[in-house]
Amino acid sequence: MIWKTTNALGQEVTWYSEDEYHSLWNVLYDVKELLELHQHYYGSFTHIERALNRIDEVLENGINK
Repeated sequence: MIWKTTNALGQEVTWYSEDEYHSLWNVLYDVKELLELHQHYYGSFTHIERALNRIDEVLENGINK
């Protein structure tokens, strides 16, 4: 379940249930595997390198960075 609300400052905040969070995390792993496969067969591209680096950062530190 995903729901949106506003905080005390009036900023929009999105909340994710634990199940939704784990589903998103699994998708991130799948995307990483596909990018690595593409990189293996077609070589390195700057945008793929940046995407893989960002995915690694997120997986290592969480999404709130």
